[in-house]
Amino acid sequence: MRSASSRAFLKTTGRVFLSLLLLCAAQKSFAQHLYIAHDFENCGVGLKDSTTGQWVVQPTYVNIYPLGKFFKSFDGNKVGLISPSGKQIVIPKYDNIFPKRDSATPYFTFYDHRREGLIDDSGRVVLPARYSITVTYRDSAFAFRRHGRTRLYMPGKTPIKIHSHGVPEYIGNGLFIVNKSYRKYGLIDSTGKTI
Repeated sequence: MRSASSRAFLKTTGRVFLSLLLLCAAQKSFAQHLYIAHDFENCGVGLKDSTTGQWVVQPTYVNIYPLGKFFKSFDGNKVGLISPSGKQIVIPKYDNIFPKRDSATPYFTFYDHRREGLIDDSGRVVLPARYSITVTYRDSAFAFRRHGRTRLYMPGKTPIKIHSHGVPEYIGNGLFIVNKSYRKYGLIDSTGKTI
């Protein structure tokens, strides 16, 4: 005979297991799982649906690389971006594309002619490729350096010049720490005003 605590434990464990089983079944039935596949007849690489085995992205690329949930397509010269559903977001036109690791929203760094820019997950250019460094922040503010000058950019607003040695550090609530000069730091808000 089992004790009340062991029966409660088994009941809870059973519910958790059943919930996980239902979650996996729901994901299996609704989600499209793509994998990188090679077409050896045509010497191309594309994406196939793991459930149907059908080509979602035709094998016209030299290679495809995973970028988290997204894919980077390479046509032999330039790279593009493919969504998790297999939609071509950006045709191959950039030198390289990388996901931004310091952003809560999916932004990608792209390189074009040795300059860095930012695109969002829909392929829209947020910052054109004119900068040497770009940094994203959680509330969609961007700091970038061009010709040694740091600027703060928020989508839809004019870039703000910041007198800072290096890129500002975001600390939350729209506030940034900037290095004003040797060992002297300041605090600015998202409008560039010193606090």
